[in-house]
Amino acid sequence: MMSAQNRQLLLNGNNYTVEFFNGFALYQNNNYPLMNSATHFLIEIAKTQKQSKRVLDLGCGQGAVGFAIAAYLLAKEVYSFDIQFSLLKNLSYSLQVNSINNFFLINGDYNYLSNLFPLNFFDNIYFNPPFYSSGRVSKNLSQAKSFFRKEFSLINIFKNGWAILKPKGNLLIVYPADKIFLLANDLMNSKFKIE
Repeated sequence: MMSAQNRQLLLNGNNYTVEFFNGFALYQNNNYPLMNSATHFLIEIAKTQKQSKRVLDLGCGQGAVGFAIAAYLLAKEVYSFDIQFSLLKNLSYSLQVNSINNFFLINGDYNYLSNLFPLNFFDNIYFNPPFYSSGRVSKNLSQAKSFFRKEFSLINIFKNGWAILKPKGNLLIVYPADKIFLLANDLMNSKFKIE
């Protein structure tokens, strides 16, 4: 049963939270991280961009950013990319229920982006990195791979991301304010130009 007040749903023995975008329903499995304020912020940023031919929702999780981009018709093609196959499976259900067919789901590791896509392929890349408390331990191997990776590097994201962006493309990232100095330091040490 679904309650209009709390938008909760029991489906196949799992609890889901349902978010609506432009009349389309995104089903998020409550066993995984749900949308947070950074996700909502990135969606609002996406809504200010001109319509794109092709966008990438990098580390898409349950697909909220890419789903919103498709629901608001902000791109002709949406590619959602995540290392966790189970999250892409959840997103696939939402796409089927809503008959959204301009979506491509890709299971892979962000360290190999430039090997998976051609150069100058995307107009925009949206990224909401997974920042979680460092002391937390996950028994789920798939979650551990994405949430607690020691090799997680924003510099690799920038290098690989810019290779597959069109020359006037945008890499739009939401980054925690308390970690911004670490990001700036990494960028300066890697010789990226900061504007």
